[in-house]
Amino acid sequence: MRCNSFPTMAVDISGGPYNGYIYVAWTNIGVPGTNTGTNVSVYCMRSTNGGVSWGTPVKVNQGTSSSNYASFFPWLSCDPETGKLFCVFYDDHELGSTSTACETWVGYSEDGGASWGDFQVSDVSFTPAAIPGLASGYMGDYLGIAARGNHVY
Repeated sequence: MRCNSFPTMAVDISGGPYNGYIYVAWTNIGVPGTNTGTNVSVYCMRSTNGGVSWGTPVKVNQGTSSSNYASFFPWLSCDPETGKLFCVFYDDHELGSTSTACETWVGYSEDGGASWGDFQVSDVSFTPAAIPGLASGYMGDYLGIAARGNHVY
């Protein structure tokens, strides 16, 4: 299945302690900067100065970092009331390294992206499939999430 490498961005406008921080999340093969291996994870990094400089990437998905597992298609949102970050993504870490299925998870950060936790939001796994009539292996490009008032949608 084709997996894009589009980054997703969010800005904290909550007026809280991380107000103005810019966040970018993406899917990365291996550790950012090394970019080798067979594990695919979601990473997020932040800028505290309007994008002039960026911090060290932090892994969003908390599942295994073992080979042959994948977390992909992240979408990021920052709650405009609380400043909490939320990132939805697909993940297969509970299904076994040979599974072709995945589940939907949400990562969350309450400290400006310095650390992350996550929880599963899907109640069943699914096997990604290509959209008929489009490019081979194409299941779509986006997954979305919105946050407000300490709720995600």
